[in-house]
Amino acid sequence: MRPNAELIKAAETVFLAMTYTESIRPSVEKIQQDLVDFWKMEVSPKWRDSRGLPEGNIIDTPNHVYLASDEDARLYYLDLDDAYKKAGYKDLKAGYCPLLIAESLQREAERLLVESSKYIHKMDADDVICSGMKNYKQLIELTLKLCAPFVSVENVMQGIKH
Repeated sequence: MRPNAELIKAAETVFLAMTYTESIRPSVEKIQQDLVDFWKMEVSPKWRDSRGLPEGNIIDTPNHVYLASDEDARLYYLDLDDAYKKAGYKDLKAGYCPLLIAESLQREAERLLVESSKYIHKMDADDVICSGMKNYKQLIELTLKLCAPFVSVENVMQGIKH
């Protein structure tokens, strides 16, 4: 079965979004980790009775910055904004993360892919999601595999250049 033009275009968009997300992930995560390592923030006293805290009450990963005091977190995020700008994300609004934006765009592209493939499986994206995220991800993967032979590498590469 040959996918229609709308579905092929949606697949190209997902491939482009995936490429962008995974291409910036290492640098953004490094920026975040470097700042966590620099600041050596302590877990705020209000969280110290919580389970699963970092060893020695020192925050060692960006995923635990929410455990810092409000002031430490504020300073970390101000530095993070500066670091993103220095890394080339010049138009980024304060408080925004380029990786979270990329992941959000990828999710939007994947949803469009599922909606564009509705003529095949007769289900809205919400219906598929309600059946379980595993099913939703599997449908995305299968749809991309269906479309891959028909995707224009040139179109995807043009998107990467812009």
